[in-house]
Amino acid sequence: MKINSLEIVNFRSYQNKHNITFSIKPDKKITLFLGDNGGGKTTLLNAIYWCLTGELTPSCDLTEGIKNTDAKISNPDAQCYCELKYFHDDINYRLRRTLNNDQTIRLDLWKTDNTGVDRSVNYPDNELKKIIPKNIAKWFYYDAESFTKLTLEGSKAFKEDLRKTLGFEMIDLTLMYLNKARS
Repeated sequence: MKINSLEIVNFRSYQNKHNITFSIKPDKKITLFLGDNGGGKTTLLNAIYWCLTGELTPSCDLTEGIKNTDAKISNPDAQCYCELKYFHDDINYRLRRTLNNDQTIRLDLWKTDNTGVDRSVNYPDNELKKIIPKNIAKWFYYDAESFTKLTLEGSKAFKEDLRKTLGFEMIDLTLMYLNKARS
């Protein structure tokens, strides 16, 4: 998965709309965020993580909630969402997670067809799980503030998801069938 851009609207410390474009050039594959403490770097990470998983990183303080406090005060009906544009397996996607005013969360996913038209994807959660299982997402989207909290928990579900993501599940099946054939 390669993320092209992030749009955040009234998410945590970011009021109104903000667009971030990521470097996807083969010779410049890294985008760095540099800023003072409290400048919003971890909030950007959490916007990506929340959009992909519906969760926030362990260091995220939820006393103020997800929707920007000033936006809640100035316009209680103001939208709050994070939207990612990314591509995976040569397909362009647009993913949006929205915090509705009734505190429910909506997830929308679109694939861009060869004419440039976005087509809605049914069951976006299932599509996301194919790309990166939720149990593994925290290993790819972590913030430095909670790095020391990130440990191998040893849960069976995590180990299974890791093996699937790395392709070891197929190797295990092949070895099992070879052993059966040998005996």
